[in-house]
Amino acid sequence: MRKIKKLALGLALMGFLGSSSLLCAVEMARHPKIRGARNHVDQAITLLNEASHDCGGHRIKAIEDLKVALNELNQAVEYADAHPEESRKK
Repeated sequence: MRKIKKLALGLALMGFLGSSSLLCAVEMARHPKIRGARNHVDQAITLLNEASHDCGGHRIKAIEDLKVALNELNQAVEYADAHPEESRKK
């Protein structure tokens, strides 16, 4: 009987983890172009932060501008998620 309970608990846990993984995959599938752009902006910020030369202040300004762009992309995803009917109009 104990083995059956452990098996049932394991199957329930696998089902939960599988469903949460599926939800994560669905979330990542929404707005793939915007999310891709967001990843590229994140990478650019990381690379610029690792750079050693200041370039007359332009590197810091570029990082600031990229952070603004990242914020805009985050707001775009939030807006699109809150207004799914607009994406269906295409």
